[in-house]
Amino acid sequence: SVDGRERHLLVTPPPQVYDTLQQFSPDGKQIAFVRWRNTGNADLFLYTLASRQLTQLTCDEKSINDFEWGVNSAEIYFISSRKGVNRLWRLPLGEGEPVVIATVPSHIKSFTLSPEENQLAFTQPITDTQIDLFERNGRGGADVRRLCRINSSRADDHPRFSPDGSRLVFVSSRTGLEEIWVARPDCSNARQLTNFRQVGVGSPRWSPDGQWIVFDRNIKDNTDVFKIRVDGTDLRQLTSDPAAENMPSWSRNGDWIYFSSYKTSTPRIYRVPAQGGAAIPVTLSQGQEAIESADGSSLYFTNGTQLWRKDLRGGEESAVPELASVPIGRYWDLSGPTLFYVPQAPGERLMINTFDLQRRTSAELFELPGSLAPWVPGIHVAPGGHLIAVAYVANRFGDISLIKGWK
Repeated sequence: SVDGRERHLLVTPPPQVYDTLQQFSPDGKQIAFVRWRNTGNADLFLYTLASRQLTQLTCDEKSINDFEWGVNSAEIYFISSRKGVNRLWRLPLGEGEPVVIATVPSHIKSFTLSPEENQLAFTQPITDTQIDLFERNGRGGADVRRLCRINSSRADDHPRFSPDGSRLVFVSSRTGLEEIWVARPDCSNARQLTNFRQVGVGSPRWSPDGQWIVFDRNIKDNTDVFKIRVDGTDLRQLTSDPAAENMPSWSRNGDWIYFSSYKTSTPRIYRVPAQGGAAIPVTLSQGQEAIESADGSSLYFTNGTQLWRKDLRGGEESAVPELASVPIGRYWDLSGPTLFYVPQAPGERLMINTFDLQRRTSAELFELPGSLAPWVPGIHVAPGGHLIAVAYVANRFGDISLIKGWK
């Protein structure tokens, strides 16, 4: 009772289990709460007052940071790591599985809805990334100077130079959501290319003729490969498998687009015709990101921790022996016969290295003035190797954001 004189026990959790975040539905007929088995293992439950019935709403066994009822008492919005990272989900009661809210960024911690549900405020830890453009000078390109910087109060990363070096494509969340942007190589004249108004857009890469940009995009909790003209028109979806397909790159002749697919238990490299069509498997080994060699004879790809090479003519696949002990994530690129990479070993200096694929020799190029951004393609070398774009973490902080008309 409101005066505190009467208490009614509704639910008793099993041993070693505890219940939190209980909330009445707006109509007062039900109570939703989170049941925890241990840290990081929780699900939503529903208790109906009239029937005294307890119902389990989710079976994810993932953390749930926050939730809130919809005003009609027919749905619940909740933050969960059910697909790896914290996202906002909508659960229609009695109507199926939760649906991710694509207009709300990932990694949010808490949220609240306005009474009319036309506004949504949320808290979010922010990783502010920035892009530095460097120029190589001197004998062998060992001397490096910074030319300019692309930076906003939000993430700016995924940089890629156009084939003629006259433009730079990148991903920015400066609008509050992730969009593809294009700028000049002096960091000026940045313009927004897409207007998806969502999160989950990344890995843009230019076609060899500079007329198209291929990228990956998450829609309804599934990632697929798309391409779009450089003027922002003619958006085309190239993959549609229920499995996640991402990290695309072009073949040197522009006929194919390579990408990573989770059709099997481990990701492998596939390719699809640039004009669309059936996907064809390329690697037998695990593969997450691929770049074709300049002569089109080899495909270099990462398996998450190592760099591998596939002979596109003979079919052999093997780790690059000289780099077998070097942990390589997404900070790597090919420019002619030279591999550029940043070893991702904890505690070591963040140094851009080069590996000559012909001479089989390595060298240190220069040290990065920041920390690596997780799961971001963070380095690209312009044709000719004289310009290098690098994305890294500039700042980490928290923020409160408001979305109007978010539905």
